[in-house]
Amino acid sequence: MKVAKYLQFQGEEINIESLEKKIKAIWKDAGKLQKDIKTLKIYIKPEESTCYYVINDSEKGNFSMN
Repeated sequence: MKVAKYLQFQGEEINIESLEKKIKAIWKDAGKLQKDIKTLKIYIKPEESTCYYVINDSEKGNFSMN
């Protein structure tokens, strides 16, 4: 079963899967292997248009969703 996840806020729509893919690309661009991701927490602040994430309970980052 494939599940599509979206967040809708003030007329905007955010595809959660696309955020996950971007985080994994950031991880890979840093020279790390995707298989080394054990946990991924994604926090979305639509009022700031910002996505925050925590990988393996230690690696933190964020990016603009604009």
